[in-house]
Amino acid sequence: MSLLPIVLLLCLFPAQPGVLVQWVEYRKQGQVWEMYAGPSCWTDEQGQCRIEARAYAWPDGLVRGYLDLGALGVRPLIWPGGELRVSAQLNEAGRVVSALETKYDHLPIAAEAAPVTKNGGAPGWVRWLSLLAGVFFLSFGFAAGWGRRR
Repeated sequence: MSLLPIVLLLCLFPAQPGVLVQWVEYRKQGQVWEMYAGPSCWTDEQGQCRIEARAYAWPDGLVRGYLDLGALGVRPLIWPGGELRVSAQLNEAGRVVSALETKYDHLPIAAEAAPVTKNGGAPGWVRWLSLLAGVFFLSFGFAAGWGRRR
């Protein structure tokens, strides 16, 4: 695993000053992973804080962990290291609203909405159309051949 510098810039909405934010990292050791408590910070009057640390990247090159906001909840994170600006929306009860289910925090939401093509093959509708055409021609051929035998 490689050690990467990270900078987390958190912003709470609505702003809440005086919240202790702890960085907790998942570190992979062979086939198992461990949680490691990293540095922490306190939010300022604008509900913002900054954490600088070094984090271990998993074999796929991504850093995994979460920001622990104590009684407010947690904000999961996955990104390739470096600087990351993160927001945490609070509900009326003052708890963190679960983030949109995006695969990686460093990608825009629209990038996650697009399907990923891995093999460059024909789209599904082309395959279905080809299958239907094949069945049609086979059934027509059998019908024509059976009629000639009589």
